[in-house]
Amino acid sequence: MNGLDPLLREVRELIDRPRWRWSEKHRDLRGEQALPLLCLIGEPEATKAVTEALAARLNPDPRGLDRVPSRLIPSASVDAALITVDAGDGRPVLPLLNHLVKNLSSDRFGAGKEIPFHTFRLVDWLTRHRQSTLERNQQAPLRSKLLEWYAPTSPEGEGTELLSRMVGAVAPEKALDLTRLMPRLLSRFGRWLWLRGLRGGEPRWLMRQRFMVPKHSADFLGFARRLTTDARENENLEQLKLLLVRAFLRDLRRFYGTRTWWLRRWRRTAYLTAVLHGITEVNGGWELLHLINDVRNQTGEHDPLLVIATATDLPDSLDVKPGSVRTIKEDVADWKKYLPRRRQQFRPAARFLVIRLDGEDPASWHDADSGRHWEPRKIPWFARKPAVVAAVLLLLAGTGASTMAMLPEPVPDPCGVAGFPEAGAVLMPETGECVGVSAGGYVFGSTGKLRKAQEAVFEQNEIAERLHETNPDRSIVTLVYFAELTHPDTREGTDDAEAEEVTGLLIQQSQYNTVGNSTEDALNPLLRIVVANGGYQMRHARRTVDRFIAPLAERDPTVMGVVGGGRSVTQTESAIGALGAFGIPIVATTLTGDSLPALSPLYFQMVAGNRPQARLVAEYAAATGRTVTVYHPDLVQEPDQYLSTLHDRFAELAHGRSSIRLRQWRTPSTVEVDCRADDIAFYAGRETGFTDFLNHVLDGCPATGKPTIIGDDAVTRFIAQGESRRSDRFSNVSLGYVSLANRVVLAGSSCVSEGKPAVAGSDPDGQRPLTIFCAGLRGLYSPRDDRPAGWQAFGAELAAHGGNRRWTGERVGTAYDAAGLYLTAVNRNKLRAVPEAGKLAPNRATVAQEFREFDCSDSMSAACFKGVSGRIDFRAGRDGADRPLAVVTIDDITAVDANPVCTFRFQDSAPCP
Repeated sequence: MNGLDPLLREVRELIDRPRWRWSEKHRDLRGEQALPLLCLIGEPEATKAVTEALAARLNPDPRGLDRVPSRLIPSASVDAALITVDAGDGRPVLPLLNHLVKNLSSDRFGAGKEIPFHTFRLVDWLTRHRQSTLERNQQAPLRSKLLEWYAPTSPEGEGTELLSRMVGAVAPEKALDLTRLMPRLLSRFGRWLWLRGLRGGEPRWLMRQRFMVPKHSADFLGFARRLTTDARENENLEQLKLLLVRAFLRDLRRFYGTRTWWLRRWRRTAYLTAVLHGITEVNGGWELLHLINDVRNQTGEHDPLLVIATATDLPDSLDVKPGSVRTIKEDVADWKKYLPRRRQQFRPAARFLVIRLDGEDPASWHDADSGRHWEPRKIPWFARKPAVVAAVLLLLAGTGASTMAMLPEPVPDPCGVAGFPEAGAVLMPETGECVGVSAGGYVFGSTGKLRKAQEAVFEQNEIAERLHETNPDRSIVTLVYFAELTHPDTREGTDDAEAEEVTGLLIQQSQYNTVGNSTEDALNPLLRIVVANGGYQMRHARRTVDRFIAPLAERDPTVMGVVGGGRSVTQTESAIGALGAFGIPIVATTLTGDSLPALSPLYFQMVAGNRPQARLVAEYAAATGRTVTVYHPDLVQEPDQYLSTLHDRFAELAHGRSSIRLRQWRTPSTVEVDCRADDIAFYAGRETGFTDFLNHVLDGCPATGKPTIIGDDAVTRFIAQGESRRSDRFSNVSLGYVSLANRVVLAGSSCVSEGKPAVAGSDPDGQRPLTIFCAGLRGLYSPRDDRPAGWQAFGAELAAHGGNRRWTGERVGTAYDAAGLYLTAVNRNKLRAVPEAGKLAPNRATVAQEFREFDCSDSMSAACFKGVSGRIDFRAGRDGADRPLAVVTIDDITAVDANPVCTFRFQDSAPCP
């Protein structure tokens, strides 16, 4: 009998990784088997023969094989006699272990990837590193060196260049900024996570394992410093070696996969085999085996390493009774049988299995089957790559099919903008609205008045483009009107309020988009309006800016800015901030929130804010000897920036004054009302709840105890929406409200019917813009036959609408003035320098700066902008704090054609008539 046969058969069985078993008797280590430290003791000839036989089977020479195997058993063979043990700086603590790592990490076994040994290499690197010290911060150099160790192999420049090409292909306009910023941020963030054990796992694992007591260190950097050569004299060297061995075994465990559901567990069908030839106490071989034994005993973790060591004799420190080669099968079985009890007792040699090779004829050690090699067991079919790829594809296909089945029928163009090249819109599924922009063809909204107003504006856009083609020296000024132009079918909108603002822009267009009767007229800019919808209550304002307005301004240099703004809500605030970041000015026509100017340096407000509004009501009450009760919603349950600042301004005025009280409601129709004739019931809420509040006051208060009802500036939407006022309940009921542009409102019915304001002012120069405005408004309500078709259709809609037929709403005037600000700024900038060819319109930032140059300290100055709503300049601030305010009253809410009258006005040179 060949003496090698029993030994090789048993080694082959130990190398073979067991299949996963269902049997209950294998509960201790299901799917694995305990691996001994197999020590073969004998004469040099015998140990050499064993080493050569194992090498022929584990690492065969391909030249001697009939068939080259696709996979080999991962193994390493190290001649311990050639190992030099040197404890100097920069030398490994366990040289034999370093040689094993070097051999096992080579990619020559067909396993699909190398064993990375991340943990071991980090610990080994630290143990060979001498820490430099600084006087102020001893951790700084170590931290930098750790990050150098962690850093990826590819230079940052190459990654940046690759990212630049990737981002440039997707978004060329953002590629430069992203490729400069993102690699640095991601690299710093990844390193920060790694140092704190949140990424990669090595620092976290090192701080949780037991060797060298890592909890004595405050953090990983402190523990890493203890591993360096500088601090070794204060540490237990034995613990350091145990840490190295455990890190080595941990890497093997992770590579092999110890969990049933890991594919790597099923693909690795043979254990790693380490053959150590000629170990002695001098070369550190026996020390390494003792360390592996101690780590296995103290951690109780299984690792996939079978160690086969050969030596000529046992050391005195190892108290183990050797077995024989002939009985090796029984010896292995006994070792496995008694291992649980021995490891529980922490026996110093619990993991050792010693076999003596003595007593055999040396000739029997000849390997007659040296041409045979060992291959790992085939990978189960379900763990092979084709099967895994097929399973993933089937899963994706099934998921895709089920998802497609649940999706509604695709609508290629739900908003119907495909046929309009100057429009872009997307559907918001949550509200069923289309938000976006349009400069022609596509209109937003549902009412005839709003839609025909947009059609008339788009008609003027075509006229402007034709005039520009005829006279290229006339520049085109494009303004974006930004408002809430749609609403869900289940909600009542305020389309008529927005239609008023579009009307003001349309009148301004009609006065500038003309051939002109003079040289001055012929050089005036042409006005083009782009309509932008922010959705119901401006809920999609930010998306409209990011997706439509900002890209439009970037590709079209004629876009000078935005007018409008909708309402003071969080979404509008975000949109204002985004416009400022994109360098796009906005002139707000009706926004009054106190914090809005701080959101963008390019924000300009046409009307007074909430602080002057609160002062107006308080002064009106004081002037008439009345008290004020401010009714407002629960702003915790219903957050609203506009109403919050309005509430805060009244709260400031109420401090120390008994004449001003604040009362909160859960709903406008349930609030407790003070029914006193000498009290002002001030409604500080949105227009959506005003009808309920009005009905509640009328129902709850007797005629003799009815308070004076005044609404905030949001009620102008209720006033503009004629249909909301046609209720018999409101007949002969008077209503006051805060007017932000009272000069326009008080222009009277003659502004519409005769084309001139009702009362001539004492300042003819200041009255001239209002006269021009009224002439344009009359031309719209009573269009001539030679006017464009869209203009006439809108005029007919106004006549048939039955709304504010006899007087003009303030929103018409504020939008008219907002557009006038831009046009005047462009003209003033032209006077500063002769424009170059192709640059007839100034930069939009220049226009914003021109706004700041308007100066009305001298009312006769040419630098003063005189609008229909009054004089405008932004020298003192961009919040409109010095703009006129007034309380105006409608004697009969249902009389939609009756003129409001001025009740109280301040911040204006002209008192109420």
